[in-house]
Parts: sequence; structure tokens; C-alpha cells
Amino acid sequence: MIDAERELTSVSSRPLCRSYAVAIVQVTLVRLRDAGQRRMHPLFWVFGWLADGECEPLAACVGVHSLPGMLDGLRKRGVQRISRMAALDVEDTENAECAKFAMACAFPHALASSRSDSSPAVFTVAAEVRETVARAIRRHRLFDDEAQALDIASLALQRVERRLDSERRMAA
Repeated sequence: MIDAERELTSVSSRPLCRSYAVAIVQVTLVRLRDAGQRRMHPLFWVFGWLADGECEPLAACVGVHSLPGMLDGLRKRGVQRISRMAALDVEDTENAECAKFAMACAFPHALASSRSDSSPAVFTVAAEVRETVARAIRRHRLFDDEAQALDIASLALQRVERRLDSERRMAA
């Protein structure tokens, strides 16, 4: 049975920093078996950057119904402030608008202060993250349920985080 409230265990349960300079919400579509049919559902995830440039996955969920809970969960896990929040170009514009609305409710000042002067590196890394997750989803094509889609996304996000951490250590 699908647990609609389940989020990425390894990504969505760990404590977070109090303040993030930038957080980017991304959306991609996943194909799920749903009552014998195949339906497309949005997979949302948030990737955050600290002021020192370190970045990490913050949370993920499947379905618009889970998005407000995912963003509220960020507050419960310690996030008090996000300076800027944005949604990158996404495959699903309608769900991107839902994401922006949910972000505005959870962190009202983050969207109001969003500017295009964010570091280009942030958006480059965010695009790489999006492509990594999208590639992992394309490889699996069809998921039995939301939990399976979240597990695959979780693995992809963890791989990206490890790679970014390694690159950061090598540069230091």
C-alpha cells in the first residue's frame, strides 16, 4: 500500500541547518502504477546551499498533496530561514506553480527576496542535480508506488551530495 506521507527517509529525517542562502525546489514527473493504470505524478525535491557554498538535499516527496507537508517538515527539522528560494525550469509548469505557492506559504520572505543575482554556480549545480535524478527515474521507467520512486530519488540525491562533497574537499 502507498504511504502518501512517506518522504525520503535518509534525506528527510536528518536535522538541518538553521539558515540557507539558497534553496531550489525542483519537479520531475514519475510514472506510477495506480489501480492497474499508469499515471504520471510529480516528484518534488529541495536542494539547499549554505552561505559558505556547501550544499545538501533537504527533502523530497511525491504528489502535490505532500508538498506543503514536506516544506513544513523543513521547519520542524530546524530550518528557520531561507534567504532565497527558486524553482528551476521544470517539465511540469502547473506543478511548478503549486510548488511556488507552497514555498510562499512555508517561507514567505524567501520568494519575495528571490533575485536573479544568485551565484551561477548554484544554478549549474542545481541543473546537474535535476539531470541526475531525472536520469535515475528514466532508467526505472515505471514504479510500483511512491515509496519506490522516493527510494530511487533518494539514492540519486545521496550520490550527488557525496560527489559534491568530494569535489569541495579536493578544491580545498
